[in-house]
Amino acid sequence: LVTYLESVGFHSVQLLGSREILKLDSPSSLVLVQDRSIIAIGRGAKGASMLFPWVSAGISQYIDNYDMQFLSQFQGILLYDYRYHSRAKAETMLSDLADQGKTVINDLIGQSGTGLFNVYPIPTTLDSTPAFQKSAEAEMFQDSAVNIGASEEGTTWMGNSFSGTDVTLISTRVQDRDYPVIGYKLVGGNKVYFSGFSLLNHAIDGNNAGAGRLVETLLDQAEPNKSIAPAPFPTINE
Repeated sequence: LVTYLESVGFHSVQLLGSREILKLDSPSSLVLVQDRSIIAIGRGAKGASMLFPWVSAGISQYIDNYDMQFLSQFQGILLYDYRYHSRAKAETMLSDLADQGKTVINDLIGQSGTGLFNVYPIPTTLDSTPAFQKSAEAEMFQDSAVNIGASEEGTTWMGNSFSGTDVTLISTRVQDRDYPVIGYKLVGGNKVYFSGFSLLNHAIDGNNAGAGRLVETLLDQAEPNKSIAPAPFPTINE
């Protein structure tokens, strides 16, 4: 790869141990500058930002610690292992953001009891190879992402399913019962997305590409041009 980059004009500017920084003095189609168009809020925000470079990690894990004018700068709000001081205030803020056309995604990891907008997390354990199915409204999800395969742990896949949404997009069957994995609830006529079964956690800590693509498809509802699946970036085949 370095040989190829040097052949198209890159040159070395600094060595950092085993790493080398190369610079190109003119713009290149191989370089894409990512602006932070989505904000992640919660204890897992930094992990989400590392996995998806167009996601900014919020400093506070509490939704209602943020100023609405600040949040309105973003096209999407990703909630990941989050908290709030006032449930009513948090719901009002998220509803107002959805009214502005922002994409709101609620990953239910770490949640319990009565959730936001009366969506209830349901602790569930899956077999190591969960069988996920798409609903008629889930055309946006690629089959390769739905066929997610075994978890890295190789034994069980634990996480929250949920109840209380209006539409289920992705589901799984456990002991002859269907559990929602991804769905949405209409809040003031706007879709607020809910993601269960710790998909983002499996994508980050378990390095599960299928789980990552499912979450990324939801992020695409805010910024579709930022998607890295199926790979719009130039690639080098050797």
